[in-house]
Amino acid sequence: MDQHVEPGAGSFFMADIRSKRPTRRRAVAVGEIEVGAVVFALIVERRLPKGDALAMAEMAGLQGTKLASLLMPLCHPLTLEMVRLRCRPVPERHAIRVYCEVATEARTGVEMEALAGVNAALLTLYDLSKPVEPALTIGAVRLLFKEGGKRGVLVLALERDDRDLGRVGDALAAAHGAAAAARERDLAHQRPGPVERGSCLRQLSSAGCRPAATCCSP
Repeated sequence: MDQHVEPGAGSFFMADIRSKRPTRRRAVAVGEIEVGAVVFALIVERRLPKGDALAMAEMAGLQGTKLASLLMPLCHPLTLEMVRLRCRPVPERHAIRVYCEVATEARTGVEMEALAGVNAALLTLYDLSKPVEPALTIGAVRLLFKEGGKRGVLVLALERDDRDLGRVGDALAAAHGAAAAARERDLAHQRPGPVERGSCLRQLSSAGCRPAATCCSP
């Protein structure tokens, strides 16, 4: 069964992935929350009344990736082999940008897990910020990068008009090349390889997406 929905039946089904070959799967998602000047300063200085919002957002994002199948009924439960969260202050918009990278070896992708991680982190930032400023805006949640499956490596267009998006695009393009080369090596051996030790988030960081001091996984 290739479709989640059987036409005309009005019923929903999880996709049947039993015939698929396990491959390395990886995805990077991003999103932002705009909090205003006062709350932004409190977040960066870790002085919000409820505590360190950046550290808590990272923990919530990690938990969110693992709960994706509980939140979305047709999402397959997966054992995740790597999750990384990165929070980056964006001073020019008084915003916090969250990156989430997820990887594993499986028969289906980890895009939903990456998106769930971003949303959980953003909602945690919202929860810790609202006692000071209730007028908060969450937006620009989207997938940046996916690897594995029939489509192989896919780098999605970057639409936000930010100073560093060009450098982020270059970093993702570099990840595209590295992942494609690794995939070719796996196909040549007719078997999936282990999840790469290199991290898309490290490449994003080298492109100018610097993390807050203590909110990032090593």
